Amino acid sequence: MAHMIKYGISGILITLALSMMDAGYSGNDFTWTNNRRKRKGIRERLDRVFYNNEWSATFPLVNVRHLPRTGSDHNKLRMTCSIQDTPPIKYFKFLNFWTEQNDFQKIVQDSWDEEVTNNPMWIMQQKLKRLASSLNYWSRNTIGNMFDKRKDLEDKVEAMEAAYGEDNSDTNRINLNKLYATKTNMS
Repeated sequence: MAHMIKYGISGILITLALSMMDAGYSGNDFTWTNNRRKRKGIRERLDRVFYNNEWSATFPLVNVRHLPRTGSDHNKLRMTCSIQDTPPIKYFKFLNFWTEQNDFQKIVQDSWDEEVTNNPMWIMQQKLKRLASSLNYWSRNTIGNMFDKRKDLEDKVEAMEAAYGEDNSDTNRINLNKLYATKTNMS
């Protein structure tokens, strides 16, 4: 659900004078906390994204998401801008934790040992391409989709941050810190 900011009269006048528009947001309602508990806790939406008509004409699709806080008193903001709603090209991404998996070396060795003939640059390119494909297949089928798992974890952190904001009990703080630790270890 996207939200728009609530302006005071001065905020309205400033945005009108500068011809700025609020990009809205999705995610947690607040972007900052003083990290205090109980009645001394303060949460505010300090971080915002504004844009003008020229920006809107260049990038008609703007999305701002408040990401979960990790190790800071501010939430990160992720802003995506595009001209049209097209699926992104998926490039190979090597995940460092793969090297810690028991069968990683075997996957690399088996993929690299398959013979390819042609000039040396072609051979290298084909072996790297096959290795990327082998690693993606192996990761999907043995570990699962880490990007989906990370997104699920971010959703859990976001929900727990909201729960902790409503009830900053010791139990909610402990559960939130456990999720932060899990998220940090996944990075």
